[in-house]
Amino acid sequence: MSDTTTTGEGAQAYDAAKSSPNRSSFVAYPTNSRRELTTETWKEIIKKSRALEANCAMFTRVLRKSSRHAVGSGIHFRCLSDDETFNDGMRRQVEEWWNNPLVYSIDGSVDGWTAKRLLAESIMLDGEGNSLFANHPESGFPAVQMLDVFEIENPPLRTGEMMRDWDNGFRVNEYERPIEAAVRTLPRLSGYLNRDYRYIPSDSLVHLFRRRRARGHRGMPWAYSGVLQGIDALDLNALVTGTAKLHSALAVSVKGTGRRGKKGAIGKIQNAGGTTTPDADTQALEKVFGGGMINYLGENGELQLHSSQHPGQNVLTFIEMLFHQLCIGFDCPFSVMWDMAKAGGTAARYDAEDAQSAFDLLYDQIVWGFVRREVIWFVSRAIKDGRLAAPKDPLWYSKLVFRGPRKLTVDVGRMASAFKTLTRNAGMSIPRFLEEQGLDAYEEMRDHIKFLKAVRLMCDEHGIDFTTVFEPTPGVQNNITVQTDPNA
Repeated sequence: MSDTTTTGEGAQAYDAAKSSPNRSSFVAYPTNSRRELTTETWKEIIKKSRALEANCAMFTRVLRKSSRHAVGSGIHFRCLSDDETFNDGMRRQVEEWWNNPLVYSIDGSVDGWTAKRLLAESIMLDGEGNSLFANHPESGFPAVQMLDVFEIENPPLRTGEMMRDWDNGFRVNEYERPIEAAVRTLPRLSGYLNRDYRYIPSDSLVHLFRRRRARGHRGMPWAYSGVLQGIDALDLNALVTGTAKLHSALAVSVKGTGRRGKKGAIGKIQNAGGTTTPDADTQALEKVFGGGMINYLGENGELQLHSSQHPGQNVLTFIEMLFHQLCIGFDCPFSVMWDMAKAGGTAARYDAEDAQSAFDLLYDQIVWGFVRREVIWFVSRAIKDGRLAAPKDPLWYSKLVFRGPRKLTVDVGRMASAFKTLTRNAGMSIPRFLEEQGLDAYEEMRDHIKFLKAVRLMCDEHGIDFTTVFEPTPGVQNNITVQTDPNA
């Protein structure tokens, strides 16, 4: 039996393993994660991603809309432990902490709600989001420090360290497990040797990114595979705009005529501001136009209006196709980012569900990778410092539930009707339905019961039947059977 591995004959069975002059070939593609995503490669892709976001409105739209549907105005939570007093107290303290940017962030820049949105956008734009659990420099109160991706970098080697111990800002062990991160401190001094670094243990650093390989410690911008198409669309849009302006400037042409040796309309216009006037017998017949930029047109002169066919429909369709590829890099349908009305009907609903699944993945990553850790860390510190009484339920940290923004939908009425059907068939609970609307089911029901109780008391006080104010839902009234005396 011949060995096809060494001779390369096995590749003949797969066209994908062959090289062709008709398409790009990747002869020396790296199979090592550190060689594939070097520091220079990583920085270059982030640079292009940031430049595209700064200049391409479509790219900005993708980031803003994705973060809006994944995080919204902030992620809310509840604790469902057996200690109701602790549940309400810890939630109130965490939300008050989130509400105050001067206390929440170590530099006083963002509050807890905005931090989640920035984290979502950073994960998509830069490929990763980084935050540090720290103490406020003045009060010692728990505070969060958000880090730019470029603040984590390889430091000068310390005694006993080797280059292989560091991978783009993270020191790893022999199993490639991150041990600590080198964070460049402020102020940033010029010169590599003058920089100072803090070494942060990995368990104190929130480092979120979408992993693509079994190895590797830095994330890639989500648009890494479509960033060139976005730049092409940006360049083509500028070229088309410049061409359209040029064609608009040349849209009118004037043809002036004059007899030999005599001055016609052109001379008339040139001498309009002078003191000399041509003789009457040499002056050409003029046609007068009122209210226009061209007031005179010589005898046999012509005025032609031109219309440009640029940009054509093919160019516009091509730019749209480039935006399609850009959105696919975010794992999101183009119609959701551009115009869902063009999809229409079933296609719009499918695209909405497709986009919502991508938003949910980002939401889950932020909730379980950051918000849950943040809440447990803050509450544990509050209990330790005596600002919050210890709970009766020792497993309170395992009973946290979270709620994000309202789910993306294209037909609210249809969703409400479907909810009624599913509820009757025990296919959906009321809390789940309210959570999909971005509402807290327990708070909504508690407020609703309080409101009904207050209305009933008002009705009793004024002698009004409660059912005349809130008519029972059809189908839920009790049937009353009236029996008659047969001897009557």
